[in-house]
Amino acid sequence: MELTQSLIKEYAKKIYCFAYSKTRDTYNAEDLSQEIIVQLCDGKIAEKDIENMDAYIYRICFYTWSNYLRKNKHEWEASNNALEIDWLESNENIEESYITKEFKDKLRQEIMYLSKMRREITIMFYYENKSSDEISQILGIPSSTVRWHLRQMKTDLKERLEMDEYNAPYVPVKLEIGHSGWVKSNDMNGLCSDLLMQNICWICGKKALTIEDIARTLGVAAVYLEDKIEKLLYMDYLKKVGMNRYQTNFYILDRQFILAQYKFLFENTLPIALQFYNALKSCLYEIKSTGFIGCNTNDNFLLYTFLPLLVFRVIINAYKKVINEKGLQHICPKRKDGSEHWVLARLRDANG
Repeated sequence: MELTQSLIKEYAKKIYCFAYSKTRDTYNAEDLSQEIIVQLCDGKIAEKDIENMDAYIYRICFYTWSNYLRKNKHEWEASNNALEIDWLESNENIEESYITKEFKDKLRQEIMYLSKMRREITIMFYYENKSSDEISQILGIPSSTVRWHLRQMKTDLKERLEMDEYNAPYVPVKLEIGHSGWVKSNDMNGLCSDLLMQNICWICGKKALTIEDIARTLGVAAVYLEDKIEKLLYMDYLKKVGMNRYQTNFYILDRQFILAQYKFLFENTLPIALQFYNALKSCLYEIKSTGFIGCNTNDNFLLYTFLPLLVFRVIINAYKKVINEKGLQHICPKRKDGSEHWVLARLRDANG
């Protein structure tokens, strides 16, 4: 029982993604997900020796989906999934027929997510019936490279067909963009106003992604991303990682960071403030004895006046000490357009 629960928890998101990719409807996806989970609970997984758990879960998902279609035939005949019924009513192998059909449908969709090179190879091979040798001559690359791209594309596509997390709908974000330094244009080469560029930076913030990963995640054809990525690379807002991956080159403050920041301030501000206060209070008499103008002012007023100055002086001295000891320089990054600035970015509130 514990094993089944842990598996359901691990695969819950993938199961829902599978269900949503088949039904394209939130209500039906939830209904199908529940039926899949019931099948998993009835399957006595703990008693089986399963080598490939992903494949096993997928078979359960597909089997349940087939039964779900049959059971809800009258509803689905009037929907966009009516074609699925025709496949199920035939005497052919259901899974093999469905996968063949789905491969063709998915291939058309996947082509728009491919990088320029792989997109051209796929179109020429599958739709223009060109051989790998002919493609290699047209593109000026070895035929072995063409065959590698085709194999890789088929492998990637098979993985996408099996409970792909990209099936989950992506929720676009908006960023608040600013800068520290100087810029040639307040729009920062489109970063401040272009929501597509902002979302590219957002999803590449924590993990380096290929252009195909970016396209699938955003649900946008790769051809519309290529010039955006070039602009971001030109300004060093994106950096290239390895041969074909991209990662955001500035930090984006999100809700998790802001909450952690508030938590840190809440837990540490008072203890640190007390140290400053006690240190200043212990030497206040000596300060007053210098006879400065206003030295006879109320002690609390003097503490209130001197405390911010003390904190500021300590921070500046500590900053200079670190800079000198480490041999660091506090300068803004130089951008290819001639400007020099840091990017300041944070996730905009959903209501903002």
